[in-house]
Amino acid sequence: MGGSQGAGLRRAGADGLSAVSEPVLRCEALSCRYGRDEPVLRDATFELRRGELWALLGPNGAGKSTLLRALAGLCAPSAGTVVLDGALLATLSPRERARRLAWVAQEELAPERRTVREYVSLGRAPYTPWHGALTDEDRAAVRDALVWASIEAIAERDVAELSGGERRRVSLARAYAQKTEVLLFDEPTAFLDPKQQWWVAEAIAKLVREDGRAAVMVVHDPALALRYATHAALLLDGRIVTKGAVRSVIVRDELARVFGVEARVGADPESGVPYVVTVRG
Repeated sequence: MGGSQGAGLRRAGADGLSAVSEPVLRCEALSCRYGRDEPVLRDATFELRRGELWALLGPNGAGKSTLLRALAGLCAPSAGTVVLDGALLATLSPRERARRLAWVAQEELAPERRTVREYVSLGRAPYTPWHGALTDEDRAAVRDALVWASIEAIAERDVAELSGGERRRVSLARAYAQKTEVLLFDEPTAFLDPKQQWWVAEAIAKLVREDGRAAVMVVHDPALALRYATHAALLLDGRIVTKGAVRSVIVRDELARVFGVEARVGADPESGVPYVVTVRG
């Protein structure tokens, strides 16, 4: 992983948490439904500040991905508002939104006959003219992203030919090249082997910790959230039932309430790395 992109994004405090009080992204009383069905997300209120990495956790169908999609502007809310850097998200054009917020889906479609470099270059689309010509600044941003994701060696390969772990790095590199202060990740470690999971989670945490960006990721593993996130929100039946600093949220009683399991939460005595062990359901 490469270094930070500059002082313009480095606004976090020395402890890795936000040093400013104004949220860069927030939603208030947010609800979402599909068609005439019952809401899948109800009355969600949430604030994200620079220097924070939030983990959204909960059982399947709890509303995690719906909340993330609503924050990205990909799911129109049936009630409530989303504010991005002081502006109502619904009033921003797709181009304006993409200059402030990057979205990485769990499974991005691999474009046919597009090289890794070309795919990463899509992160510069919000800044390029409509004919798509890249400037020297754009090309430099793409080079930086390839180096950051350690994929410069495969830059000319077809994205469709890559492994799952390589494609996930390419997706992250595209978001990195976009140079937004807010990044949203839908299950970024899903279907990856342990080494790739570590790289992806560490890369996201480092962007927040060293560049002072703000990020939200949907995850299924409480231990991963406990190790890398600064904050967490637990969802159940479409509602946020608890939220706050990650070590106050990922605890035995809350895991029992949301997931219905008995778990032990602790830390490895040698490395200090936190762990969560499910004892029984």
